[in-house]
Amino acid sequence: MKCADFERYCEDWLGGAASAEFDAHLRTCQRCRAAAEEYAGTRAFFAVYRADAPEPSQGFWSRLEAGLTEADRKAEFWASLALTAQRAALALGTFALALGLWLWTHPAPPVAAFDDPQAFLAGESGLPGPGTNGQLDRDQVVLTLVARQQEER
Repeated sequence: MKCADFERYCEDWLGGAASAEFDAHLRTCQRCRAAAEEYAGTRAFFAVYRADAPEPSQGFWSRLEAGLTEADRKAEFWASLALTAQRAALALGTFALALGLWLWTHPAPPVAAFDDPQAFLAGESGLPGPGTNGQLDRDQVVLTLVARQQEER
């Protein structure tokens, strides 16, 4: 056997089915023996990663199923909460739009202004007039309004 045939027979040797001729060549050729030892070390290293994963226990599967069921239940809760929030936002937006539309189409009536209380008091007989400085104080205005309400009753 020649060194050129090493690659062809090395895979069989790593699998444990090497020919006697290949073994004899490894004993006599230092370069092929070093390459075979390197291949064997690499194969042993990767054999760990080729091993089949152990089968999980029955308890693992039941815990996994319970965890997934719990996750589904929580997801359903949050989905229903999100749907409720969307509906509430839509209702609030609709209400705000309707209120704005109503306020736009129904303007507030003008407020009757009480701009000149002195003229109001001067027109009323028997009601207190302006104070010493020519202006009404707050108490006079309140008393005037109360007196007017009592007269209207």
